[in-house]
Amino acid sequence: YKSTQVIAGNAHMNLKDWLDKKRWSHSKLAEEIGVDRSQVTRWAAGDTVPRRETMRLLIAATKGKVSGSDFY
Repeated sequence: YKSTQVIAGNAHMNLKDWLDKKRWSHSKLAEEIGVDRSQVTRWAAGDTVPRRETMRLLIAATKGKVSGSDFY
């Protein structure tokens, strides 16, 4: 399994890798998109998947580096 994939010339990565690369805490991302830190922790661990409306905020916060397909 590779955590980074290239789709249409845009490198995607999973949320955990993005957080590590940007050196963002779960709390920082949670505050940025308006969710509880525990949600970000569950997404990064692969335990749950963000809801559609939250996914849009997540994609915007990561400038498209993390997308919905990165959770499946």
